[in-house]
Amino acid sequence: MAFSTDVIFVGNIIHCDKPFNVRVLEKGFIAVRDGKIASIDCFEKLENYRKTAKNVSTIQLKNSQILIPGLIDTHIHAFQYPIIGIGMNVSLFSWLDEHIDKLEQKFRDLEYAKKVFDAIVKKLLSYGTTTACYNATTWTDATLVLVDSAIKYGQRALVGKVNVTVGMPGHLVETLEESIRDTKRLINEIAKRKTELVQPIITPGSALNVTTKDIPFFVELAKKYNLNIQAHMNETIDGIKQLESRPGDVHKNFTHTHEILTEKSLFAHCVHMTKEEIQKLADSGSAIAHCPDSNFNLLSGICDVRAFIEAGVKVGLGTGVF
Repeated sequence: MAFSTDVIFVGNIIHCDKPFNVRVLEKGFIAVRDGKIASIDCFEKLENYRKTAKNVSTIQLKNSQILIPGLIDTHIHAFQYPIIGIGMNVSLFSWLDEHIDKLEQKFRDLEYAKKVFDAIVKKLLSYGTTTACYNATTWTDATLVLVDSAIKYGQRALVGKVNVTVGMPGHLVETLEESIRDTKRLINEIAKRKTELVQPIITPGSALNVTTKDIPFFVELAKKYNLNIQAHMNETIDGIKQLESRPGDVHKNFTHTHEILTEKSLFAHCVHMTKEEIQKLADSGSAIAHCPDSNFNLLSGICDVRAFIEAGVKVGLGTGVF
């Protein structure tokens, strides 16, 4: 929503102005100008702000209401929404085989995709999630349906077409050339929509889904268009063992593929990490998406979040939609 006037919300406010510091204003105000927050302060300073404002509209909250910042989901698979809570009696790879591969196939039907993506965007907004970092699908047309859902309902989003060149069933695998081509199309189509709400994000699924030879091409795309990168990293012991069993010149852990470690990179899960790997993320400025529900429900393990924070790695929360 964009405001042509200054809108001032008055009431109880809780927010964090810096990490690990919660600020409570039992009676404060938030001023919004042209759709952006212009000021957050205590009620006593409201009159001073009014002197600089034009066409002020005031919204008074009830005593039972609290204003908080919009929530940010840093890792979410939008297409998995129809099967939330299903298959939590198996580990990750069994769950993928039994439920996910068949489900994603349905998203070739764009009407089905629209129904699901409209539903998840509206549900997230109803919970206060105003920003989401989406893994959409491997198909660009369906991914664009999610883009349009976010725009329609006013959710800020980073939306990624998932790049998969190996390691999945044949109907989900693409050649590198196809993956690059379709990712470029996503980037261009989002640009045509001329929106500040939604941005593309480069999304190589995991080190099991792309080869070491593929990575530089995806990193180059991110650099060319100044985009973020998201991927899965060290989610399960089984996944790490699979990676180690494959030829080193074909697959490597992303922590050994230095091109992908950047200040604009976000890695999901990161459950089973060595101190050296954590330090590499810190040194590169990369961030992680901590997904505790997913990690617990699929018995992936427990992420040592404190180790990342103490090393200086940026940490966000994600649902993973499990």
